[in-house]
Amino acid sequence: MKTKKSQLKIQKSSDFCLFNAKGQLKIKQMSFMLLAVVLFFIIAGLFFLSFSFSNLKGKVSELNQEESISLAARLAGSTEFGCVGKDYCISTDKLLVIKSMPAYSSLFDVSRIEVQKIGNQSRECNFGNYPDCEVFKITNNNDSNQISTSIFASLCRKEYENGNVYDKCELGKLLVYYKQL
Repeated sequence: MKTKKSQLKIQKSSDFCLFNAKGQLKIKQMSFMLLAVVLFFIIAGLFFLSFSFSNLKGKVSELNQEESISLAARLAGSTEFGCVGKDYCISTDKLLVIKSMPAYSSLFDVSRIEVQKIGNQSRECNFGNYPDCEVFKITNNNDSNQISTSIFASLCRKEYENGNVYDKCELGKLLVYYKQL
């Protein structure tokens, strides 16, 4: 009888080990499955973030371009640059004075502002060669990777001839450079 009980105990304990091993196997499968699901969501999240941030540099550059176009239009119509009573007219007399003031260099958040007369030569204007010059550099920051936006405007100055004062106007363009990222 002892042998039957011991055989029964051995058989019961072997059934218990088999049942215990199946439970451990299911727990391992579940933990690996949870790990796989978590890794999948992490990888999917990384792809989503890289896709959403991939156009960020292009959007910043586009916003800089729109801002510089807006600034160029505002400058052409501003009282600091503009002619009295005319739209999109830039007074070259005022530009010469503004160019000599260092405070204007830090006023605008752009790389460079230039006003150019439409012509063949590109002599920079100063008090010595004015009005026989073509380029007014208001702010001058020669960084690399600059992109310019421009608008056309009338460049006018006061002329004195035969006792009369009149506005002599030429075609020019206002260039606003911004730094490309």
